[in-house]
Amino acid sequence: MRLQRKIVQVVSEVKWSVSLDYLQRVEAARQAARASLEGSLLYLETQAPQLETVRVLVTLSMNAWRLEDPRIGRLPGLRPAGGGDGATS
Repeated sequence: MRLQRKIVQVVSEVKWSVSLDYLQRVEAARQAARASLEGSLLYLETQAPQLETVRVLVTLSMNAWRLEDPRIGRLPGLRPAGGGDGATS
């Protein structure tokens, strides 16, 4: 869980310091790590409070604030992991 959190955290933090091409290449890793963390939230809620739980919640929050478009669930302008243009009808 800690590694997944760090992947999401690093990609969220480097958004403004890397090229769009690089950000597109790491997007699939960020999405997979984020999905893993979101999947662990139910488990974390049943455990005693831990510092890592707080870190996961903060990382997911910062990721959503910095990188997610609420309409499409990813960074605007990036290709979806499965290809396509991400346009909605």
